[in-house]
Amino acid sequence: METTIDRTKFLGASDIGTIFGFNPYCSAIELWQEKIGIRQRPNITDITDKENFSESAYWGVEDEPSVAKRFTLETGLKVFKREEPFTHYIHKFLVGHIDREGIDAEGKRFVLECKTANEYAKSQWSKNGIPDRYMLQVHLYILLGNYDYGYIACKFGNKAFVIERVEREQRIEAAIIAKALWFWNFVETKKMPPADCSEICTETLKELYPQATPDSFISEQEIYNLLPNVDEMLKKEIELKCQAKLIDDERKFIHNTVKQVMGDNEKLYTNQHAVSWKNNKPSQSFDSKRFKEDHPDLYNEYCVEKPGARPFLVNELKFKADIHTDITSDTHFTNKKGA
Repeated sequence: METTIDRTKFLGASDIGTIFGFNPYCSAIELWQEKIGIRQRPNITDITDKENFSESAYWGVEDEPSVAKRFTLETGLKVFKREEPFTHYIHKFLVGHIDREGIDAEGKRFVLECKTANEYAKSQWSKNGIPDRYMLQVHLYILLGNYDYGYIACKFGNKAFVIERVEREQRIEAAIIAKALWFWNFVETKKMPPADCSEICTETLKELYPQATPDSFISEQEIYNLLPNVDEMLKKEIELKCQAKLIDDERKFIHNTVKQVMGDNEKLYTNQHAVSWKNNKPSQSFDSKRFKEDHPDLYNEYCVEKPGARPFLVNELKFKADIHTDITSDTHFTNKKGA
């Protein structure tokens, strides 16, 4: 397992799915923050850390031996635990800590990755196959350990047990190496990877660029060099915003129409749906306006100034002359930074 070592020094096999964008629990930017040391990954298997502790991760570690044992019972293939990690012979930042390894009757070496999941995940595996992030993890193990092939064995709650064989594919291994080199360059240079749609990306950009320089803008030539398809992206943003408004209005209409029928009733049931419209528990709030009026000196003593928000607004320009018009008002300004 890879839970008690300094993960900032390398890319592990479980990180590969993240940099490809296949990890629903972690974005590439969040991983980048962990690797450069500005964000710490909690040990979610530490039972004393009540805030971050994960039951599923804990039992994933605890059940690993039983998954390996069941694999041997199902296949007849003996497997052995390897303590030492594998390191790529050229790219030393690529490291793999495998669960088990073995040799089949033909003398071929294989790696075994043990997984646990809840019983509801089996339907997703049956429908979509092995999750891509797990496939990439095993492919990197095969590459680093120079195995002939691999296996993934997964226990779904106490309801099912699945074994899948993973064949070695040089095409996938080459893609992993290329993507890993691409990502690790951002780690070494401490340069943020390209933006994505994750919340952590939004928060990171807020932290990196909290304050706009007044009356500044990027020149037309520079923006097209940095982002050639910027106009297509911004046009799409305007279209999506309009669609979101239409969807939001339609949802409000449905909500209000049903609420009007419900009146004072807390719940509504149909043949196909259940609706709840009940009050939350009362809460208390601080009346800052009244406090300021009654105790102005005390209010000023404890009042803290917050930086102004930096809203992102997009408008479509009607004329070329509008290019130096502030989209938040009708005032014009001159370029202080752009060429």
